[in-house]
Formats: sequence, structure tokens, C-alpha cells
Amino acid sequence: MFVFEVLIYAFFAWVMYGLARKSYIRTLNTNRQYKMDRYLWMFIGFYVLICAVRYGVGVDSIKYASAFKHGEKYIGKQNEGEFIWNGFISIIAENGIHFTVGMAICAFLQILPIVLILRTQKHVLRYLPIVLFGSMYFLILNNGVRQMIVACWFLYATKWIVERKILNYIFFILISHYIHSSSIVLVPLYFLYNVGELSSKRKLCISILLACLVIGVVPQFQLSIGRFEDIMEMIGYDSYTDRMAEALLGENENKQAFGLQKMSYFISFFAITYFGKELNETYKYENKYFNIWWFYGFCYGCLYFLIGGRSYLFQRPLMYIVLFSMIMISYLLKYLKHKAGIQSDIMSKFLIVSMWLSISWQIIKAMDLRKSETETVTYKTIINHDIK
Repeated sequence: MFVFEVLIYAFFAWVMYGLARKSYIRTLNTNRQYKMDRYLWMFIGFYVLICAVRYGVGVDSIKYASAFKHGEKYIGKQNEGEFIWNGFISIIAENGIHFTVGMAICAFLQILPIVLILRTQKHVLRYLPIVLFGSMYFLILNNGVRQMIVACWFLYATKWIVERKILNYIFFILISHYIHSSSIVLVPLYFLYNVGELSSKRKLCISILLACLVIGVVPQFQLSIGRFEDIMEMIGYDSYTDRMAEALLGENENKQAFGLQKMSYFISFFAITYFGKELNETYKYENKYFNIWWFYGFCYGCLYFLIGGRSYLFQRPLMYIVLFSMIMISYLLKYLKHKAGIQSDIMSKFLIVSMWLSISWQIIKAMDLRKSETETVTYKTIINHDIK
């Protein structure tokens, strides 16, 4: 049964990889290299389909489906200020539209900006499904769905940061704020447009990553981060503060251990940090957004081990930059796959195996009925299931 569950995700990755690969091959040496062709639309459509018909995949997924079915205005604490999201829920629920349509639209709004921004990098896009399903990114996208819609469009909005189109960025923030109020944290990121080539400073970046890893497990530091509770409430995470108490009281220590999943994360983050210089030299000229993408991906890795691994509450604001690490791992896979030599091939395979150990370990835990909280890891459809 475990093998079957893993093969489901492997199948998803294989289908989307194949579609992206066909799009890449089809457009080689043509004037339509950067266009959206039928294979990319099929790539998007497949993702939308598996997200629309999923059942209980992602901690909040059933709540979202229930909202679309019954018309609850908000997932968690009601916030009338997020009227775009509330209005979207009302349109689906009050017009008798099946809840899967609402789930499908959410999935479409997630995958579309990712494909749009990477359509000029199709050689990288084809490796993205391996990372998406092998690590925890698919589950992250299907958990905080509303926030991840904003996060996906922030990936696209980095073009306006680099190109200094402040009006476009302000419009993006305004729309996002009425979908998820915490998106206000993205405002200062506009001023981080000139991050330089930090990726080329290998020793410095590795030192920072290791320092965050060490400091993040120091008990005194873990207790001190409780002071940020008020800040978390101010930016829209007040409904999650009860989880902070659980973490700070040590009742959640089993989730903070440096186990197989976190080891998988560390290998991935360390890899994109270590190979940052090579990636920068290879891709900075063909992708003018590369440096800022790498910077955000690196920041996510550091902050995850510094504060995010301590409590789910602290992971929430970090979700706005989590996709940049996914993109950078995809770049690294492409780099290693196309670099001649047995050593690169071995490193590529090692990175893929280490990533897939993450989802595999979660599935193993989900197979244990005593750990029902991980049930949301295994893929299930609405067939034979009902949304109450």
C-alpha cells in the first residue's frame, strides 16, 4: 500500500514532467519558444484536475471544500476586510456551483503564474514537477490555499520588483490584501530589488545557513521568539496563535526534532546554497530575475531552520517565499542533469532521492492509524467521500 501511495505522486510528476518536456522540445529553435502552447495548458489543466477532485489532501482542504459548498466566508476567523475572497466563496456557494469548481479555480490561480513566469525557462519548468511532488511543496500549496494563491502571484510579481514597476506592484498588493490580509508583509520586499550576487559568496552563505540551523535549536532562542506573538496577530495570523503556546510549552517537541523530513529539507537548501555560484554564472544572463529568486530561496531556507521549524505559526509568513526554494532546486536539477560527468549524475540522483524521502516518510507516518494528523498527506479523491 505504501508503494502505491508513493507511485501516485510519482505518476503526477511523470505526467507533468512529460508535458513540460514536450513543450520545451516543440519550441526549440522556433520563434514561439516563449509562448504558451497546448502542452503548457495541458500541464496547467492536469494540476487543476488533481487539485479539484482531491479529498483531504492538505490540512485545510476539507474546510475549503466545505466553504465552497456551504458558503462560510472565511477559513478560520472571519475577516470582513478580505472581501475579494469572501465574495468568491459567496459566488460559488450561493449559485449552487459544485465545490470542485471553486477548488479548481484556486488551483488554476496557483499554477498559472508559476507557468507564466517560467515559460521563458521551459528547460527548468520540466524539472519542477519532480520537486513539486517529491518534496512537500504540493501539500503546502494545497494546505494554505488562499495564502499560496498570493504567494504564487508574488513569484510572478518579482518581475515588477526587478523592473521597478511600482504601480503594478502596489496594485498586486492591494488585490492580495483583500484575499489574505497578511500579504501586507510583502510591501517592504519591493525595496529588496538590488540583492546583488550573494549566491556567488559560497562560504558566507553556507556559514549563515549553518548558523541559522544551530541557533534555531538553542532553547533560549526558541523561548525568545514567543515575543513575536503580537506581531503575528497584527499581520493576520491571530487564529494560529493557540498553536504557539503548544510549541513554546514543549508539547510539540516531537514535531521539532531533526528527523528524516528536516534532513531532506537541509540537503536541498544546502545544495542550492553550495551551488549558488555555479547557478548564478550559468543562468543570470538568461534570466534577469535569477538573483532575486535565489536570494528569496536562500532566505526561506535560513528562516525555516531559524524560526519556521519551531512552530507551524512561524511557517505561515514564510510561505510567501517558499516557492523560490522550489524553483531553485529545479534550476539545480537542470544544471546537474546537463553537466557532463559521473559526479554530477550521482549528485542529481542523490538530490532527487533525498527529496522523495520527504514525501515517502510522511506517507509512512500516514499509514499508521495512530497518527491521524498525517492522513492529509496521502492522495485521495472525492469519489466515495462526502464533504459535510
